Amino acid sequence: MFNELYKICDNTKKLSVKKVAFFVFSENKVQKIIIDLNRIDQILYDGINVDGDSLPTYRHTYDKVYTFEGKSNIKRKGEPYILLDTGDFYKSFKVFVTTDGFIIYANDEKENTNITEAYGNGAKIIGLTDESKTKLSIEIIPYIISFVRSEILR
Repeated sequence: MFNELYKICDNTKKLSVKKVAFFVFSENKVQKIIIDLNRIDQILYDGINVDGDSLPTYRHTYDKVYTFEGKSNIKRKGEPYILLDTGDFYKSFKVFVTTDGFIIYANDEKENTNITEAYGNGAKIIGLTDESKTKLSIEIIPYIISFVRSEILR
């Protein structure tokens, strides 16, 4: 009985925040959450950059409904850019896990144009706002609990 308790205590001591974060951010489902917070919530729906500021606005309304993975929006006059045309930019989003967290990457080059520079008013578009980081912290709680539990009880 005490051997099991010692083992649990020893396993607990071996845990670190970096180890937990690396495991959690390496999960495909968590990476999809991160990417969708950036490209769907922030860009497609809210039309905001990493600082939470609005992207530049359309001068005209376009009749076409732009859809990506079942999420849609219309380019309307006076509303922020959604940066969705062919979907190549949205499809290019990836998460790279580091020892200190993660980095979001997307190919923002299109036909000799840098999307971030051309449509972001020089502001950073690829990355999470503070609000998205808060949403992410709530979404990953089950993954953290599952990993910590499995590490302690192994």
